[in-house]
Amino acid sequence: MSVASATQTSTAQTSTAQTSTAQTSTAQTSTARKLGFRAFDEQDYGAVVTIANRCFPDYPETVEEWRFNDKNRDPKLHFERWVVENEAGFVVAYGGIGHLAWAHNPRRLWVDVNVDPDSRGEGIGTALYAHLRERLKPFDPERLISHAREDHVISRGFLERRGFTEGMREWENHLQLAKFDPQAWQGSVARAEAKGVRIATLAELRAEASDWEDKLYECCYDCGRDVPSTEESTPMDRATWIKRVRDNPNLIPEAYAVAVDEATGDYVGVSNLWRLQGEDDALETGLTGVRRAYRRRGVALAMKLRSLRWAKERDYRLVKTWNATNNEGMLAINEALGFEKRPAWIDYIYDIDGNAEGADKTSSAV
Repeated sequence: MSVASATQTSTAQTSTAQTSTAQTSTAQTSTARKLGFRAFDEQDYGAVVTIANRCFPDYPETVEEWRFNDKNRDPKLHFERWVVENEAGFVVAYGGIGHLAWAHNPRRLWVDVNVDPDSRGEGIGTALYAHLRERLKPFDPERLISHAREDHVISRGFLERRGFTEGMREWENHLQLAKFDPQAWQGSVARAEAKGVRIATLAELRAEASDWEDKLYECCYDCGRDVPSTEESTPMDRATWIKRVRDNPNLIPEAYAVAVDEATGDYVGVSNLWRLQGEDDALETGLTGVRRAYRRRGVALAMKLRSLRWAKERDYRLVKTWNATNNEGMLAINEALGFEKRPAWIDYIYDIDGNAEGADKTSSAV
């Protein structure tokens, strides 16, 4: 959930408002211009995705990706998105609030404020944030969560002036596949498999087993619990999670590596690459993780090599991934593979208890 710019990827941080589109309101900005606030509607996809891509040209997304995420939400989670129209009726900003899909706590929600670059500096972000804080009140939130890239100084200032503080950082890492030589890692997969773990792909497992969905869900949740975070991990609704994988238009079953215990048939690790519809020659890494009992056997490296070889052979240019700055094991693997660090993403938190509600004495450039 970015502030003052577009929502990253993600994956996963965009969806339709659950509030009625009939709910509308107006707010007065510091420049005395009236803004129209209304709940997001189907007609807004084009405008909102355009704003997102103008804010974050490094992470182009498509309407198709947003629609898929919107239609496949964990039903227990609250989500709402709002748009802001100027006096001429054009959408100039959007934002939202909601519960975290991977760490559900009823009183901890993310908040998201995004303003078109041509409309910044007019108090629109400030007005939208105030509107969203009103929408948050029924939840009696104890913590708000957002994020910004470290080199996006306007976004960081917007958050910090409102009481947000740094919770953790994640390096964005890029691998230029032209520099990646699979032959340099010859034998790594075989050494991991010699210890009783088969490195398969989701394409293979779907053809072999009828229970692959449940086994993959359990494995990903178990591995995901240990991904560094400011929040405690909780499971996503099983049916929703399976649909978000199985039906995802960006899924590449051949680039989705799964480690399988040869003796038990259990899935014990995953590492996957996903399409980026806005970047035909690039892929992004989803979850890479190994169950605790199977770590330090070279399994994570072997899975990554399986997926990266697939990408290299198909002439992809770039692979992106994100790793917490304190995830030393994964950072070491990625550095050895040739990933190079880019500006980090900062997870911001605002613990409301002990802070003045709505304190904001500084105008924003958002």
